[in-house]
Amino acid sequence: MNTLRYFALATMLVSMAWPGPGAASGNDPSTHDQIKAAYLYNFSKFVELPVLPGDERVLRLCAWGGEDLSGAIGSIRGRLSQSREIRLYWPAHAEDARSCNIIYFRTPDARQMNTISSRNPGALLVTEGRIGPESPAHISLISTEDRVAFDVNLGQMQRSNIKASSQMLRLARSIIR
Repeated sequence: MNTLRYFALATMLVSMAWPGPGAASGNDPSTHDQIKAAYLYNFSKFVELPVLPGDERVLRLCAWGGEDLSGAIGSIRGRLSQSREIRLYWPAHAEDARSCNIIYFRTPDARQMNTISSRNPGALLVTEGRIGPESPAHISLISTEDRVAFDVNLGQMQRSNIKASSQMLRLARSIIR
């Protein structure tokens, strides 16, 4: 990735994480949800995700438990990531998550994540709240009063054969090994 593209990514992520004077209040839940949706989109661009058989042109982003980030996740529907169209799904059962490339858990549930991860080991699992090295989640979105940041569970990513770009890893708040 060239320097200009890296700078554009870094600038965009930083501006999303720290709302400026014209942005909505930093502790506004809808602003945080928009930032989280933007992070999900950027994760899809900077993580090597598996291509499922027959779906070379589709990237499935699944929101587990019907959580929709106050509708913000819809803003990335149809966008392209790594030459693949993003399609959104809300699986009701773990078996339905087998076809997901990215699975977002608004409410962290390690038991559910373990079940889904065992059925779809190549899916990128993104959750909210702090995670530890034993967590099945690969990325965690951390909300504070005035910003949204993310942690990366690099050890879990490596066990799942998921590769994140070094540029994305540099922007993480912390990396768990």
